[in-house]
Amino acid sequence: MASPRSTIRGTNLNFDPEFRFLLVLDPALEGWRALAAEWWLTQKATRNRATAVVTFFVRYLHALQLDTRPITLFEAGSGLPDLWKTLNQVPLQEASQKIQYDTISDFLDWVLRTELAEPDSEGYRVVPTHLKHPFPRIRLKQVGKISDLSFTYVTERDPRMGHWQALAAEWLGAQKTAVHLRRNALDCFLIDYLVGCELPHHPIEFLKRSTPKPNFSEVLVKRKTYGAVGQLAAGEIKHNNYAADFLDWVLVEKLSIDDEYGHRAILPNLHNPIARLSTSGLATPTETVKAALSIRYIKELRMLLAEGPNFRDWGWAQQVTDGGTSGGDWFVVDPKLINRNDPDCVWRERNSTLYEQKNSSCRLV
Repeated sequence: MASPRSTIRGTNLNFDPEFRFLLVLDPALEGWRALAAEWWLTQKATRNRATAVVTFFVRYLHALQLDTRPITLFEAGSGLPDLWKTLNQVPLQEASQKIQYDTISDFLDWVLRTELAEPDSEGYRVVPTHLKHPFPRIRLKQVGKISDLSFTYVTERDPRMGHWQALAAEWLGAQKTAVHLRRNALDCFLIDYLVGCELPHHPIEFLKRSTPKPNFSEVLVKRKTYGAVGQLAAGEIKHNNYAADFLDWVLVEKLSIDDEYGHRAILPNLHNPIARLSTSGLATPTETVKAALSIRYIKELRMLLAEGPNFRDWGWAQQVTDGGTSGGDWFVVDPKLINRNDPDCVWRERNSTLYEQKNSSCRLV
């Protein structure tokens, strides 16, 4: 834990949890001081965490004489001086260096999402579009997501993700095998893809064919932190395919309608944008590659086979059984068994053969 008597590197000042030492450097840093003190109350106080944030204030903001208003940092975005080169003058390689960088990034992310977010038209607090995080994290952040099967952290990250969060929790709750792999796949889809690529927050809008969407597998490649560069590993291919399974479920179970024949049909303007991949990483077709039979011919054939609601209406189907030497599926019955009022009862009359006359006591029909 950072002690109040700890001397701040590069100054003769002591650290305190209220960050009042910043005002000694420059009274105009009051805005940052108040934010840092509030953020510090939400954190587990450690020397490394204190060192990282103080380094940002002293050796970046103050040393470069940048605008001291917090909002200007996020308005400038990528136009700011490189953070790591300013602090270290060496390539970003060591694990401890990455931890320090990511701690600063987490602090700025907290400021952006907690203090600078504004209510949108639906009442959600969201980051205004003209503000951008200037120094995104280098490493993936671990937030105890493995045990969170309801994906509550997703709405904490972006309150507008409520629809996706509910769908993901329901789908995962119905899975019986490879639950942890499926959860990881949904995490990639929800956080890295939907939130990270700023895609539509409502499932219907996202699944519209007209909505531009990046390739999901390419997003998986970009987020890789180990393994072959530019190539998906077997586990990442599974993530891709599990995400495709999830979207298939959303389309069929939540966004389909009953057609005129009682079958579930997906609306034609919606689709699953994630193509399933083979173990080689190549896309596998989700539908037959053969030419589809025109729907007109399918309807004509259906009307030919089933010409009406009752079997008695199926004249063509009955006629085709008349050919051949065996007489089709017609069989001899006693005329008393024929129910002429039953629309599904069909019979025919023909002349009996000599053999039938000798061996049958009933009239042939």
